[in-house]
Amino acid sequence: MRRLSWALCGLLLLSMPQALADPVADRAMAGAKEYVKAKNLKDPKLTILLSSLYNNSFPDFARKWEELTGIKLEIVPLGYTDIPAKIMQEGVAKTGVYDIFNDFPYTMPDAVGAKVIIPLDQFAAKYKPDFSGIADGLQYQQYYDDKLYIMVNDGDHLIMALRKDLVENPLAKAEYKARFDKDLGCPDTVAEWAQQAAFFQTKEGDTRWGVKFEKPLYGALGYRSINFSYRHFPVYMKGLLFDKDMNPRITTPDGIAAIKAFAASVDNMPKDIQGWGTPQIYPFWASGQAYSAMSFPSIISFANSNPDSVIKGQQIACLIPGNMVNGTLVRRSPQAAGTATW
Repeated sequence: MRRLSWALCGLLLLSMPQALADPVADRAMAGAKEYVKAKNLKDPKLTILLSSLYNNSFPDFARKWEELTGIKLEIVPLGYTDIPAKIMQEGVAKTGVYDIFNDFPYTMPDAVGAKVIIPLDQFAAKYKPDFSGIADGLQYQQYYDDKLYIMVNDGDHLIMALRKDLVENPLAKAEYKARFDKDLGCPDTVAEWAQQAAFFQTKEGDTRWGVKFEKPLYGALGYRSINFSYRHFPVYMKGLLFDKDMNPRITTPDGIAAIKAFAASVDNMPKDIQGWGTPQIYPFWASGQAYSAMSFPSIISFANSNPDSVIKGQQIACLIPGNMVNGTLVRRSPQAAGTATW
């Protein structure tokens, strides 16, 4: 079933509408059907341990894969924080129940060490997956000990989203300009973002800038839970987390200042933000109860397409804010998430 797994991995890199006309996807489907025929498999099935983040969307891909190849996909969803332990358990239990794993790339080295997964180089040489559209930094994550083990599915670098209707509100613009001598818009620095967040923090029942707020308006949204904080923190650092000798810079003046700014930012976020992840942040942003959000690019499309969203067409996508370093604005957009398949 390894070839079937590989063919599916290749197809997952492509959207299904493209699959019917894309030579890479065509090779994936042809390879899968050829394998089933050569092995005379009856009712072939692949089982995937899937990050539950994709439990709603993946069944559509699974149905299309079965339609195109005759191969059924059995989905076993699990939280992304639990998948690494489950993979390591396979190293001991050796049940062989899973044909494919889906998780963050950082799980892969341990999976290799536990001999749970195999290198894919021979399959890549034969089926020639197209990695040309993947940035170098993400491509490198597919390899361990100079061998191809995984294929990345997304990168999830951060962006900033602002409420367009509030940024362009003439009363808000005038007040902000009068107070800070600066125009409202995408903030250049994290300090400016904090300033805008505090400016737009509004209590329930307030009327400001000609708008009656039936619910509180929070100045900002960001990932502050234990599992996400360390991935978003580099935005606040004036420089890298380690110096050239790999000494941590967290206790330097820059590190301490970054910690203070990162911690203080929750003052303009919902009170329980430290327990939130994407399933909470995306709907809250779409509800219109925040002025700004630092998140993944898909937060924009979610708020434009979700039927319950009240901010459709009212978003501004910005580069993430940075810091002034020796008179130069430096932005650091970390890869805060991103999954892979192997």
